[in-house]
Amino acid sequence: MRRITLALVLHNHQPYGNFGAVLERANAQAYLPLLESLGRHPGVRIGLHYSGTLLDWLESHRPETIDRLGALVRRGQVELLTGGYHEPILPIVPAPDRTGQIAALSARLGGLFGVAPTGAWLAERVWEPTLPTALAGAGVEYTLVDDTHLLLAGLGPEALLGDYVTEDLGATVRVLASLKALRYAIPWSPVDEVVGWLRDEADASDPLAVMGDDGEKLGLWPGTHAHVWQGGWWDRFCEALEAEADWLTTAPPGEALARRAPLGRVYLPSASYDEMGEWALPAPAAEGLYEARAAAEGRDDGSRTFLQGGTWRGFLARYPEANDLHKKMLWVAAKVHRLPAGAAADEARRWLWAGQSNCPYWHGVFGGLYLVHLRTSNWAALIEAELAAEAAGAVDAQTPRASVVDWNADGRPEVVVETADQALVVVPHSGGTLAVWDWRAGRRNLVQGLARRREAYHRRLEDAAAAGRVVLVGDDPAEASSVPDEVAAGDEGAANDGPPASIHTDEVRARELGLERLLFVDPAPRYGFTDRWLPPGADLDALASGAPCDAGGLLGAAWTRHDSAPPLAGGPVAVELAWAGPALGPIAAASKRIRVEAAGAAFEVTYALSAPADRGLDGRLAVETTWAVAGGDAADAWLEVGDERRSLSARAAWPAAAAYRLAVPAAGLRLACTVDVPAEWWQYPVEAVASSDAGFERSYQGTAIVAVWPVRAAAGETWRARMRLRVP
Repeated sequence: MRRITLALVLHNHQPYGNFGAVLERANAQAYLPLLESLGRHPGVRIGLHYSGTLLDWLESHRPETIDRLGALVRRGQVELLTGGYHEPILPIVPAPDRTGQIAALSARLGGLFGVAPTGAWLAERVWEPTLPTALAGAGVEYTLVDDTHLLLAGLGPEALLGDYVTEDLGATVRVLASLKALRYAIPWSPVDEVVGWLRDEADASDPLAVMGDDGEKLGLWPGTHAHVWQGGWWDRFCEALEAEADWLTTAPPGEALARRAPLGRVYLPSASYDEMGEWALPAPAAEGLYEARAAAEGRDDGSRTFLQGGTWRGFLARYPEANDLHKKMLWVAAKVHRLPAGAAADEARRWLWAGQSNCPYWHGVFGGLYLVHLRTSNWAALIEAELAAEAAGAVDAQTPRASVVDWNADGRPEVVVETADQALVVVPHSGGTLAVWDWRAGRRNLVQGLARRREAYHRRLEDAAAAGRVVLVGDDPAEASSVPDEVAAGDEGAANDGPPASIHTDEVRARELGLERLLFVDPAPRYGFTDRWLPPGADLDALASGAPCDAGGLLGAAWTRHDSAPPLAGGPVAVELAWAGPALGPIAAASKRIRVEAAGAAFEVTYALSAPADRGLDGRLAVETTWAVAGGDAADAWLEVGDERRSLSARAAWPAAAAYRLAVPAAGLRLACTVDVPAEWWQYPVEAVASSDAGFERSYQGTAIVAVWPVRAAAGETWRARMRLRVP
């Protein structure tokens, strides 16, 4: 008799630090309706994964969802999977945290539901060959990957209905292939087509078909709540599964594996799902990949399979901001792991693990690197972990300390300065800029802004805008309309009639029109104290549009000498940067001195620019810092120069003044900047254009504040200016 077993696994997660309203909506539109439906269809048995982040929120805010889940677990209808507690990308966190996070979530599931999970969900299905050691070490017997992983290992499409065993140094784990055909069909294809596909794959051997995907696709993705729940797709699907029980068995994955042997041994390459390989590539390479895949689509030689794209770690090369967050995590982890076992270590580790939540470390339809509130949340958790570790004796937190070390693992040294109240990372080889300024009392890195850059998907936006085919969506992406009027009515109907377009559609959606006019590219990372020697005519608009605006070679200059003067008797720490190479345009010599106060969150930067011996110096020095503070459009966040106050979202040029004040009361932030030589001040919001599951949107990354000094020095003389920053 022809039979087939279907193992469905739905993965539910919300990023650490996400807005409460988003979690409320996810629970109401996706998580709770699924559990209610399973209660109506006891013959449908599946696997569910909830990250620890989400479980914590549900227990505190929606315990009725936990109760419903518990009832389904007790009657054997739902198998729970473990994974990293805060959904880290496992291969990029230290080994103790890989096993520790999995063990913590397994223990949490045991405490809440009395189960001992044997399967694990991999965040973003990121696989690297050494993972079996960590998984097996945490008691994991199986995990899910995409069919892409197995195809890249050389298996054919006909060999994907079942599981395989893989190992690392003798530690084994079974891997199941989540089938792309099912992921793309559920819940967008008609129910009878999905059931028909399963019937076609059934045979006497009772093959195992697996689909593992995000639970948010059942109600939270654009348009799916109306289709899946109000339109009844999922209930019809469950009814069909129950009606076909004579040949179609639904079983949780662990149970399905218990009654069958692996199909064989396999060794998987480093991989994630298909789209992740695209997103991890630089924009030009990603565009080339799209073209190569399109060319291979019609061939039957299997070449399309091996057009993989990049691996997840490519994000750390593409985005210095993601790499900085990752290296901060490793810096903090080293302190936490020095602590002896005990309550203090547990507390520090809890915050460290929250800071390892994967979402702000990468970018794609679901990656949150472009979301300031997620980066801010991770950074805050890491600072909290660092403070806890230092309080427990990991280092002498009260003594200012400085070190010259390759902090960001780029093969070149940075200067790290830490005191009880602040931490700074100076990057000499990138213009002597400030990559990190941790205001520890506020648990914030104030300079963690994200540079605007070219993304491969920007071409789709430009092409659609030129053709007038951008679909406008509001706060509820299910309510889509085609704008402007010249867009064909048939296209608008296609967006609203029948099943919603999946996230894999070619339809171009946007939250506002005209975003293609904001596709600026910054010439350098948006670190603090980015210096330029302005060319004649350079103005605020030029800087705001991403023009380099540097006539002297200061932008991104590699300072050839840097020294860190150790603190004396608990006094300030001085970082000296000096230019000893060829002349920087009209500047014969330059130095930049950063003096970090031993107490309080305060430091000052002193510039010295020397004119050549045979001619004077006459120009403008611009020093730009992007303050990455959430709330750029909020009425209670502002910049003050003198008695005048303007929103952080404004673009403005202020007359020469000796100080400014930046305030974000909701964050408890009041930053004061003073200069000993009055400067003209420019400000503008840094807004990127990013793509999400809802479509293209404007993404506020911070507010850039630029000090513009007129510099005049006679031949052989030196001009100096000093800027002082303090967070009271």
